[in-house]
Amino acid sequence: MKNKMVNHEMVLMLEERRKKLEHKTFDWAAWKKGTLLVLKNIFGEKNHYYKQLNDLEYEYNSWSLRDNSGSNDSIKTSCSDLIDICIIDVKGSKYNNVTIEELSLDSIISKFLPEKIISKIKLILSEDTTQYVKEEKLTELLKSIDRVVADKLLAAVLTANYKWL
Repeated sequence: MKNKMVNHEMVLMLEERRKKLEHKTFDWAAWKKGTLLVLKNIFGEKNHYYKQLNDLEYEYNSWSLRDNSGSNDSIKTSCSDLIDICIIDVKGSKYNNVTIEELSLDSIISKFLPEKIISKIKLILSEDTTQYVKEEKLTELLKSIDRVVADKLLAAVLTANYKWL
């Protein structure tokens, strides 16, 4: 039940990104940045959807404008197709049997912690030391986080991973 709710929210975010492609005041850089954030939160940065959009470039030169005049913009069409595929993927069985922890723990952490803290966490976790030392260092680092943010982060992690009960 929880996965379906999360899947529904993911689909809504993706559909919103697709709608923004058709806005009269479409801004490629802003749309790409926002959509990359959505794809990162849903699939992660290592996912091929994220990488495909990240590598996509949009030319604003006069030749591309002239070539596209009177026809659909091929970049927008490609982006719309990518979003459609992402929606199908989210709705499909690939994510129905995945635990929410596997699906979005990175996105939960990214939502509440700044990149600077996440980088420090990754550094601590990659150290060649004991589990105890890592936990102590992480505890000290997490003390620097606002208490409200820390509480919300913990609540999000616990509710996303309710199956551990």
